[in-house]
Amino acid sequence: MDGELDSSVEEFTGIIDTGDLEPGRHTIFIESQDADGNFGVPTAVFIDVLDFSEDAEVITGSEQAELLTGTEAEEVFYGLDGDDTIAGGLGDDLIFGNAGADVLRGDSNQARPTGEDGGNDQIYGGQGDDTIDGKGGNDTLRGEGGNDYIIGNTGNDIIRGGYGDDTLAGDDLFSDGGRDTFVLADRGTDVILDFSVESDFIMLPEEISFEQLSITQDRQDTLIDFEDSTMAVLRDVDSTELTDTSFV
Repeated sequence: MDGELDSSVEEFTGIIDTGDLEPGRHTIFIESQDADGNFGVPTAVFIDVLDFSEDAEVITGSEQAELLTGTEAEEVFYGLDGDDTIAGGLGDDLIFGNAGADVLRGDSNQARPTGEDGGNDQIYGGQGDDTIDGKGGNDTLRGEGGNDYIIGNTGNDIIRGGYGDDTLAGDDLFSDGGRDTFVLADRGTDVILDFSVESDFIMLPEEISFEQLSITQDRQDTLIDFEDSTMAVLRDVDSTELTDTSFV
């Protein structure tokens, strides 16, 4: 085909007010429109709203796979690319795995000299099939993209698998069961290994209500379906015991 095609690149800048955003990672979709009214392909941009003290140390990795470990202080970890292993210390840490299949732990298998468990950590897996363990404290754990394995361990944790087919557990075999909240996404199927009707909760996406769910028994497990998709599988849970009081 003879001829030349015209192309142009236009740059723009803008300011995003994050004053009303809760701490954590937020996604903004940017979409262009030409003079004829045609829209381009949306581009996702992540914005991290951080909530930590001025004295917190920021530890940033590289594009390679790395081992990053923390101390008793409050710290912020950025894993960047690579299959990283990040273990926070005993402070209230903020951990971003970003790209790669990362192993992210809140408290590095430690305990305080007083016997108290570790800090209240916030962990974000990012893209990749991550393994996330909150360890001690009341942690907020987000798998985000990929097929993640997330365990809250001790404490009252909030566990959000994100997109992908994730495996979630509130506690391990050696910890006392806390009051954990499992947050379901509208994409992918989450497998919850240790849901307790007596103490745990399930949070649905804002656009989905309990009345819209189909809750059925599949052998020893309970299936939570919405329309034609299975949102969650609760291992070894009797579906007749699951009522609207388990949903928040």
